[in-house]
Amino acid sequence: MEKIYPSWENFKAKYPNEKLQQDRFEDLVRALFCVRYNIEHGIFQCYNHAGNETETIKIGSEVIGFNAKFFDKKIDAEKIKHSISTAHKWNPNQNRVLIYTNLTFNRSSQVNAKPKIQENIEKFATSLGITVEWITDKMILDDVIKNDWIYEFFFRIDSPLEKIIKAEGTNTTSIF
Repeated sequence: MEKIYPSWENFKAKYPNEKLQQDRFEDLVRALFCVRYNIEHGIFQCYNHAGNETETIKIGSEVIGFNAKFFDKKIDAEKIKHSISTAHKWNPNQNRVLIYTNLTFNRSSQVNAKPKIQENIEKFATSLGITVEWITDKMILDDVIKNDWIYEFFFRIDSPLEKIIKAEGTNTTSIF
């Protein structure tokens, strides 16, 4: 399979409305999180899971959750802080959150300074005992290109894998 570097434009073309983009982005991020932590059979989650996208995982002394935030034009600090606050409420032992977003921060005007919005979110999380790790824009795409099925399913338009899944769904529906 020949791959070209994935783009958010491809992702948006494949999932043409905002709801679908957010839903598929959450699926994409869950897949990347599972690959990162070698979780073969997925992570339990409820519909509209509170705070984190799924249940937290424990690795050593770290209790880790993750958030998937797909934004159109700019990062919404309040949405992220609300998710962190809710995650803390439901998982008071959580001490780390990975925040995946398709956008990246604008560079600070000060040398060696974090952008104010990033700093604001991190200070808020720290006040709850949570460390933030950012996985943004190209970092996500770099991980996608390394994994064939994730690339194929989420970024390739009319992928053979997607056609098989749709056909199987049609076959199942026609049987029942």
